Amino acid sequence: SIIILSGPSWRQQPSPLARDAAPLIVVLDVSASMNTTDIAPSRLERSRQKISDLLSLIPDKQIGLMVYAGSAHTVLPLTSDHDILRSYLSALGSNLAPRAGKFPEYALTGVDRLLRQTRYQASVLLVTDGLGEASPQLMRAWCATTQHELHVYGI
Repeated sequence: SIIILSGPSWRQQPSPLARDAAPLIVVLDVSASMNTTDIAPSRLERSRQKISDLLSLIPDKQIGLMVYAGSAHTVLPLTSDHDILRSYLSALGSNLAPRAGKFPEYALTGVDRLLRQTRYQASVLLVTDGLGEASPQLMRAWCATTQHELHVYGI
């Protein structure tokens, strides 16, 4: 009776209902302060390493990539191809931003645009070494009006 109750498999199979299908948007700070070398080799390089480590931990998740400084830009829309994301990530530098500054709230409207087609609640990972003066209030307002989760990884 034990063999019959165990079913056709001797191992427990993962439930397809338990699969985490919610996408992740990584928002990376590429402002000039990320070139600081108080964390070797630099804050930006360490951020790229941490994001790459995260990609290894979640191989099946759809991930998008945005960068910001004085303005925000979508680098890669939602994709399951982590190899292409790693190649884009390795090419990012603080010289890419057309305007100086530190305005993560600009990226949040881009996040909304990227996630407009998805029906899942998404996670947004903000990787930064600081915020602009008005950023906390604007980010609180965004969090209050969206279903997505905002996580901050401080460098």
